[in-house]
Amino acid sequence: MAASGNAELTQLQDMEEEDAGMEEREMQSDEEDEEGMGEENTDDSSEDEKENEAEIQRLEEQLSINAFDYNCHVDLIKLLKQEGELLQLQKARQKMSELFPLTEEIWLDWLKDEIRLNEEQSNRETVYELFERAVKDYICPEIWLEYAQYSIGGMGSPGGIDKVRCIFERAVTAVGLHMTKGQLVWEAYREFENAILSTVQPPPGRIPSCEEQEMLNTQLERIHKLFRRQLTVPLMDMETTYEEYEDWSDQGVSELVVPQYTKAMQEMEKRKSLEESLLIAEPPKMSEYQTYIDFERKEGDPARILIIFERALAENCLVPDLWAKYTSYLDRQLKIKEVVLSAHERAVRNCPWTMGLWKSYLQALERHGADHQTVSGQLTSAAAMSYSSFFYVIEQAPKRHKGNGDQTTEEYMETETGLVGKNGPPGYNLAQSDTKKPQRGPVVGAMRQNDDKQELRNDKSSVFISNLAYTLEEPEAKLRTLFEMCGSIEQVRPIFGNKGAFKGYCYIQFESASSVTEALKLDRRELEGRPMFVSPCVDKNKNPDFKVFKYNASMEKHKIFITGLPFSCTKEQLEEICKKHGSVREVRLVTYRSGKPKGLAYVEFADDTQASQAVLKMDGTEVEGNMISVAISNPPRRNTMEPPGSGKPMGNMMPRQVYGARGKGRTQVSLLPRSLHRQTGSITKVENGGSTESSSSSLNAATETKSLSNSDFARMLLNK
Repeated sequence: MAASGNAELTQLQDMEEEDAGMEEREMQSDEEDEEGMGEENTDDSSEDEKENEAEIQRLEEQLSINAFDYNCHVDLIKLLKQEGELLQLQKARQKMSELFPLTEEIWLDWLKDEIRLNEEQSNRETVYELFERAVKDYICPEIWLEYAQYSIGGMGSPGGIDKVRCIFERAVTAVGLHMTKGQLVWEAYREFENAILSTVQPPPGRIPSCEEQEMLNTQLERIHKLFRRQLTVPLMDMETTYEEYEDWSDQGVSELVVPQYTKAMQEMEKRKSLEESLLIAEPPKMSEYQTYIDFERKEGDPARILIIFERALAENCLVPDLWAKYTSYLDRQLKIKEVVLSAHERAVRNCPWTMGLWKSYLQALERHGADHQTVSGQLTSAAAMSYSSFFYVIEQAPKRHKGNGDQTTEEYMETETGLVGKNGPPGYNLAQSDTKKPQRGPVVGAMRQNDDKQELRNDKSSVFISNLAYTLEEPEAKLRTLFEMCGSIEQVRPIFGNKGAFKGYCYIQFESASSVTEALKLDRRELEGRPMFVSPCVDKNKNPDFKVFKYNASMEKHKIFITGLPFSCTKEQLEEICKKHGSVREVRLVTYRSGKPKGLAYVEFADDTQASQAVLKMDGTEVEGNMISVAISNPPRRNTMEPPGSGKPMGNMMPRQVYGARGKGRTQVSLLPRSLHRQTGSITKVENGGSTESSSSSLNAATETKSLSNSDFARMLLNK
């Protein structure tokens, strides 16, 4: 595995800096690089961070009141990802996964973050456990491919190759019948076995020993079997697989395979029109899926009936009628305990407001001999779906998956006031109903008291402090001491979570509004090694369009922007360098939220002439061995972006990739472990003091510049 760049940093700190450097579009840090036309607006980024702090606080408080707000979970995860708050992000994902099955996009993001955090071989089991949870929510070929990719990196450990084969076998069992995506899993499996084959082949000109020949024959037979198994499965574009087998096999395609392949082709042709209908249909595609399900039920192949049901549910997970049909089929026809109970459990997690699904689940548990404790536990869960939560889920359900609100079937849930339909009327919300408000527990009651205290705050004489360390001890006393110089303080109100942990922000209210001006001057003052953000205290509900532009967003001819500074450069050192070229008014080093430097700085001179002279004299010079670039500060205009918390699901924020999460061509699986990818990548210096890695995406790319022998490849593959 690649070694850490700095042994003194923790894994989380490394991850935070990597995300901030390599994924700046997703996690807008304090201030972004400014260079030519591609520079980012650093001041707007700082503004956004302060807005995000307040939005994160609002979302957390909302979830503490109603944990079943699906969109609130999604928005919170998205914001925490942008801010790089990894510990909070882990907790937020965990809480959401306990209540709801996660979408493919959320799972893939979570898995990739955990892979980066657990790069050491000793931590791989943690990631394996997360993959096991991910593959249980929905049938998802992309997650199975990512699982196989990750397992390849552990081949060097004892039993590593067998573990990879086991995961591939489970993958082809789970998604190998998927008409449009199953082929990718089969091909990835074959590519893996072909890579193993190249390690056991003797060098040209050498006669293999008996043991080597036996290993070679065994490996060849594995690949033959994979080809033969795949050619018996009706899949789109299976003609290409047949041609590949002809080219690969020295003896050609066996006569025993041809009739099985012909039959599979006929089965594929029967379903081709159904697949084309799904391809061109608009979501939710319920009529197309229902036609497909009816066709497969007439054909009578249980495995194919299961896969089409699972495909339909992955896109329409909030349709209770579809879950009811699926679980009813399993109860009556398949009767396999693990499959039946898993489907029932997923049904009630997706549609917990539907009592019919809970009833079927409890009956299935009894039929399959579940113990009394398990049955009573699920009965308690069903009863815990309170009256108000039921209505809240009705209101939020159409937002979770596009198009799911257009269902014609109607199911009812029995409540204290009678039968209520699962599809609420258009425009329905809780405030319009006659339902009783739920009783608040101790935690929610405490939050209500906290909110009452907040309502007494005078915004005109208050400031909002954020980006404080979560480990800050006695924050009230320390902040009071720090801000006493600004004026008399009426109250300091740090914000704590439900479990008493400090959340990193607070409010300070002064006796006089004039003290706010002095307090704002302490913005970005370091407190225990971390810059704190000080901003005006504004109620965003009353002033939704309020913005604070502390710095100019247009060209500043009297100010220069410097990139490529060494991270060890201090404000005083830079001021001494710049004083040679004019009168320096202010020096501002750009840092990450954690206080670590970015290698960027702004320097303000007395006039335009001095700034221009500084650019001419300083650009291209060296500071402590680093070549710096200097230009007149000219940030671009603020990008208009959709505000966080708009309610859109995470999956709609970016288009689906044609080739999955990694873009690895047809099979999407790279046969080199990720650690080897990083080692073979070329390092390119950039002007802000950092570096970027360009990694090869496949075995062919990794070996283009240097030819490798079989022994070299074996050492790489087995990580020896």
